[in-house]
Amino acid sequence: MESEEIVLHDKRKNGSSIGQKILEFSNIWSKTIVVLFFCVLSIVLLLFTSFVTFTEPRASLSIGFNGMALLGILFSGQYELHYSSSTLDFVFTVPQFVPIIFLVLLLAVVCITLLVLWFGIFKQKDIKQFGWPLIAIGCIFFVVFILFITSKGLRAVDRQGDELPFFNVYDTSMLLVLMALVFIVLGLFQLLLKVETMRRVKKFWFSYLLLVIPTVAMLLFNFYPIFMQCVMSFKDYKLADGIWGSPWVGMQWFDQIFSDSAILQVIGNSLYLAILRILAGMLPPLILAIFLYDMAFQKLKGPFQTILYIPHFFSWVVIYAVFYAFFSNSGAINQILRLIVGDNEYYVDFLTNPKNIVPIIIISGIWKEVGWGTILYLAALSGVDPTLYEAASLDGAGAMRKLWHITLPGISSVVVFLFILSMGSVLNNGLEQIMLFANTVVRDKVYTIELWVYNQGIGKMEYGISSAVGFFQSLIGLILVLFCNWLSRKTVDRGLW
Repeated sequence: MESEEIVLHDKRKNGSSIGQKILEFSNIWSKTIVVLFFCVLSIVLLLFTSFVTFTEPRASLSIGFNGMALLGILFSGQYELHYSSSTLDFVFTVPQFVPIIFLVLLLAVVCITLLVLWFGIFKQKDIKQFGWPLIAIGCIFFVVFILFITSKGLRAVDRQGDELPFFNVYDTSMLLVLMALVFIVLGLFQLLLKVETMRRVKKFWFSYLLLVIPTVAMLLFNFYPIFMQCVMSFKDYKLADGIWGSPWVGMQWFDQIFSDSAILQVIGNSLYLAILRILAGMLPPLILAIFLYDMAFQKLKGPFQTILYIPHFFSWVVIYAVFYAFFSNSGAINQILRLIVGDNEYYVDFLTNPKNIVPIIIISGIWKEVGWGTILYLAALSGVDPTLYEAASLDGAGAMRKLWHITLPGISSVVVFLFILSMGSVLNNGLEQIMLFANTVVRDKVYTIELWVYNQGIGKMEYGISSAVGFFQSLIGLILVLFCNWLSRKTVDRGLW
């Protein structure tokens, strides 16, 4: 019996150790094989796909240079290339920095490939330490792409012999962006994949499999349009040519944005309205939520909340119709004022007075969203421990003391969360509302970025500069979210992440 127990114990011990070895083996080899495969694939793509393309729109000419051609140009020292056909016969010069940059990128990928091959297969070691170099190579690819499509310092000579910015002569391949994404993902794969992670993935593999479809849908319908807008910001978009076929223009649209006083005024209007919207979107719902939470007549709480929530479900067309019925020159408010004054011609100009349009915009926004904005605050208030209020009452604390020392600290995380999210849309002011309330008399006061992009992009078909303004708007929102989250972490130790 004892010998059988010993044998069974040894089998269990060996089984567990074998399972652990399988996990460790799978962890090391999976990372090695995946990284090695994509590194080799990247080398093949770099060598045999177009890196840059010489373009001549007037001659409808397009000559692509793959990696092998660039290496041949570099090592032969012949940067002048002859092209001849039945209709064209000319000489053009390939800039020296193009094959040199390509060689540096290729050598970096080859070095990483050899290191992964050595330490991952021959040495059988965990190659987690290669995560940061992989991310660094991906960032270098991305920086090279940005330099190629924006820098005026990188020059090239066109067919007529004129020296122009590189992006006006050559089309840069999107392969650089693809390589950047691949190496950044591989670096994160190296840094984050662990034995414990693989164990959880193997255990719940079906749940992770279900995430594939929504992830692909999110990439296609959310992130890809964002990427396309960024690309359009640096192109002179033509409907006939499409986004990829349109010529690069570098930073032309951004230079125009910051040199045009009209656009700067639009940005100023957007910031002014955004600050007022943030204050109006946070303080009134917070105050109303506290009143609803402390309401003495609880039977009235439900009907009162319903009345407050209803405007949220109205469209801005209905909201404007209500405001027009009350505040127009022939509306209910002016009718009452005429009766009080006793003058049938008397009226107060609410909707067509430039001084009144901003308060009207803010007040209509508060009325529409204040009830809906109380939902999160009420949920947070319901999570505050009621015994704290009882203990404070026994200590003689009044209503303001309870508010300051119990209520607000109890919901501070929700307040910080909503504030950081609101900073992401700091330059978004609601196109539908602005278009309805902004008549020709008051338009200059509320002429925001959304309305400008709509008029320029759709009205005048200037898609490039409209995309640049939208890209700038999104970038400012992203920076503000990151900064506010960092500041919140430093000051009150709360944030989104």
